[in-house]
Amino acid sequence: MAIKGACINIIESDNDSMHISKFSLEQLRKDKEIPASDSVSFLESLGVKDGAIDNIQSEKTIDMATQFFKEYKQKVADSNYDSPSLRDIADETIPGFRGLKLIAPVYYVLQKGGKSSKKLADKLLDFDVVYTRDKAFADETIDQVVNILGKDVKNMNLLEPEMRKQKGRVLSGSEIKATEAFDLINPKTKKLWSMKDSGFQGLDTFTKKHIVAREYHRQMTDFYWKRIKTEMKAKSNKFQYEEFLAEFDEKYIQNYMTRAVSREVLMDIQKHSTASPVIVKIANERLKSRASELASKKFKKDKNPDKWEAEYDKNLKDTELLRSIKEEAINIMTYNPARVVNEHFKKRGILLPFETEITTLFGKKKKVQSYESDYNSVMDRYSTVTSKFISTTKFFPEFTNFGTKYKISGGAKSNLFDMQNSSNKQHQYIANHIDELLGLSTKDSNSITNFLATTSTLSAATGLSSPTSGIKNLLITIPRTLGTFPVLNTAKATLNLFNNYGELMTDARRKGFTTYQTKTLALQDKAIKLPFNLGTFSMESLFKVNLMTQTEGIGRVAQVQSGLMTFEQQLAKSHGVKNILNKGGKDKVRDFWKNVFKLSDDEIEFLFDKESYRKIQNGLSDTEMTGKMDYIRAKVAHYSHVSVSGGTGAQLLPSWMNNKYVKPMSLFYRMAYSTTFDMGINHIRPIFKNGNIAPLAKATMGSALSGWALWAMYDALFDTKNPTENEDALTQIASFLWRAEFLQLGSDMLNPYGANLYSKKSAFDFLDFNDQMMASSFNPIYGTAVFRNLSSAASLFGHTFLPSLGLADERKFKGQALDDFMSNTVVLYAQYRKNFQEPFGPGFKNDKLYKTQKEFSTYARRWKSENNYKQTHLHGQSTITPYYRSLRNSFYNGNQKDFDRAYWSAYNYIITDMIKNYRRTGKGLDLKKIHKKAMSNLNRSLSSYSVSSLSETFDVKNGGIVPEKEFKKYLKDRKLLDRYKKAKIEFEYRKRKLVNRASSLQNKRKYSAMYDLFE
Repeated sequence: MAIKGACINIIESDNDSMHISKFSLEQLRKDKEIPASDSVSFLESLGVKDGAIDNIQSEKTIDMATQFFKEYKQKVADSNYDSPSLRDIADETIPGFRGLKLIAPVYYVLQKGGKSSKKLADKLLDFDVVYTRDKAFADETIDQVVNILGKDVKNMNLLEPEMRKQKGRVLSGSEIKATEAFDLINPKTKKLWSMKDSGFQGLDTFTKKHIVAREYHRQMTDFYWKRIKTEMKAKSNKFQYEEFLAEFDEKYIQNYMTRAVSREVLMDIQKHSTASPVIVKIANERLKSRASELASKKFKKDKNPDKWEAEYDKNLKDTELLRSIKEEAINIMTYNPARVVNEHFKKRGILLPFETEITTLFGKKKKVQSYESDYNSVMDRYSTVTSKFISTTKFFPEFTNFGTKYKISGGAKSNLFDMQNSSNKQHQYIANHIDELLGLSTKDSNSITNFLATTSTLSAATGLSSPTSGIKNLLITIPRTLGTFPVLNTAKATLNLFNNYGELMTDARRKGFTTYQTKTLALQDKAIKLPFNLGTFSMESLFKVNLMTQTEGIGRVAQVQSGLMTFEQQLAKSHGVKNILNKGGKDKVRDFWKNVFKLSDDEIEFLFDKESYRKIQNGLSDTEMTGKMDYIRAKVAHYSHVSVSGGTGAQLLPSWMNNKYVKPMSLFYRMAYSTTFDMGINHIRPIFKNGNIAPLAKATMGSALSGWALWAMYDALFDTKNPTENEDALTQIASFLWRAEFLQLGSDMLNPYGANLYSKKSAFDFLDFNDQMMASSFNPIYGTAVFRNLSSAASLFGHTFLPSLGLADERKFKGQALDDFMSNTVVLYAQYRKNFQEPFGPGFKNDKLYKTQKEFSTYARRWKSENNYKQTHLHGQSTITPYYRSLRNSFYNGNQKDFDRAYWSAYNYIITDMIKNYRRTGKGLDLKKIHKKAMSNLNRSLSSYSVSSLSETFDVKNGGIVPEKEFKKYLKDRKLLDRYKKAKIEFEYRKRKLVNRASSLQNKRKYSAMYDLFE
């Protein structure tokens, strides 16, 4: 809080010498950076009431204070500032920068530079550690509040009294009851009720829940206020720190910054910036009161009304004042305390009315709720921004407005601007990354990025919609852990986790390990409103349903435990203590610590120092040494899981991946890139540097086992066969590795559904759309999820609305188009459709012949891919397609009546189309020939649904082979070949039976459009 009597507010006339002297004295105090507390103490010693400059009564006291201020020397000069200089970085050269920046993470690129560049890289890595730990405290508290209040959590936005007074807001009965609970005073203590008070259990349940929720919330905001004060104090002298407390008061951080402007209002502000009607209205209202405040600082209105009025009018016309008020309003409402100066609004903040009028994308006026009511989203945003501000203050204080004001490393922002506008690409690269990480500029999102962000979130939701996502996540995590850490440590860590599950998981949640992936996938942090009043959707809730949160937590906590065990063993080994680790010198340990744990050179040297190690082991370390060791362990724990399971922090990816348009489009590739790069430096690089093949060998063996287990799971649940089951062991192992995403971004080279390393087809050919869909039906990484889903949406539109408008032919029935869209975008639905017929019920999906056909079609696809066999399909996407599709479904359904209807529907469409063509062109066949042609087409269509769908005739275009004959040779297993032959006989029998009955004279007369031919 501000020091009582610290400042002076001169509002007397300009010819009052005493008041002018007081004003000058206050300015001298600030110029000399004299802490307000020291000024108060000195003046109190002179008998001045409250030590306030405004209470000085004599010129003699003014003279004594002036002399004291002039001779004052700062007792604390060291602000602990140690951020790297941008000027020094700008003078350094990074070898191979042009190519390196495209493929390597930002931190790795900087590590290849000079001393200052390396120091910046270390700060970027440390930034993520501190940010994650601070953010995690809020994540756990938010969950606690939500769990306590349930559906009543919406009442939390009434905790701040000002929010209850919004213009236009009418509180409901439940909301009034909630405010009464929040404000309830304990008659015994005369203070707000606390859950620790005697008699608390006697209160009603509704009241108790709201009191407990209030206390948890307060605990969170108190935590952040204390953390901010701690870091500000460490980076400033006494004067600067006290001025900060006066400027950013507790109420501002704990109340004003916990308001979240609604998405609709925020988009309106971002679209129009300072010209936004919302901002203009706020600024114009504040300008009048601000102009009055500034005028009153120079003149007292009742003594010099003319001069006061002139100064007031001058301030009203001051365009720079209006601009600064607008900018501060934007910064406050978009939650960036790194930019907020808190000058114009520090006494009361900003409070919008309950509803705000905005302009929609279509130019229509619309009233929307001004603030978000979803507590989870509001506080997640608050904790994200506040945690980032704390990390910025700790590692880059010069880039906060506080740092700029007090010249902590003068000119940092101007140097950054110069580098951004430099012709030197390396300068631009570094400056743009710092800008992106810290959120310094006002490069806010727009309608395009908002659309992509929403699409990205929904794409992630559809790609990870099944619980199999969580199971798969755990199975592909284990091999990566084995590859990085010793097998014994991984086994011990896993056992330790399950033996102490509750304790370790609770600790992990508090440190941000369990939710790290959810919070760093660049997905929407706010709940998305679903159409048709279906409620809201958030990735956090989905990740609990699809088991991602549970399995991600298990995997990352096991990695943390294994990493910490490995670190302690390596530390002891480096100081001559024998343990289970293999022989290896300090260079090998150094590489491991630098690449896996991301420790800096200074931290590594500290760990290697024998004297420091001796003091730590014997409990003789001082506070500074203990604190440094604690932080190193925290960093080891953090990067133990990030290096293995991946992380998508800005510093862990190439700079171009952080582009606001690329970020949502890349989605799963971001995490895949992170694990790919770490695999390269932690599993593959040791082979070339130390001849150590163990990391890669362990990861390969583990991935092969996990891949085998995943294929078995998909086969058991969805009849999805491994297409390499008929092939040699090496090829099957390659398919196991593909299923386990062993090569991460490079896994497509092992894709058994398309071109790969073991195919005669070029391994670098792109997958066609159908192959990509097959691959991505379980592995959402394959194919760009956002692009694929947008393409599928466009296809749905083309197959439904365009034909209805007469702008295109109908190539799919509407139900078929919707089914395809859902199958191609929603993994859970695609998995459901593997077992059930459209739209509901078992149908042909449980038919034994269909399952056999699906199995051998998988083998046939593999055979065609390996031999580069190009098969011309009988029918492309045409107007007859939906009829043939219904015919296929009814064939495998085996129901004669369904087949009859589908058979003759297709027949009638074919002949009608031929007759229409004849009428248009005057060319064609007579009716009997048309009938014969239609029956032939139907027969060919049915034959194409055969067990392998391969031709039994000589194929000149594909090397003069008989495709089915070659395919039989491919089926090496005799039992497999016998099953194929039996299935084909069964197929022919069913076809003959269904067609004969469907084409009976009775059905011809009943269903055929040319029934008169059969009279």
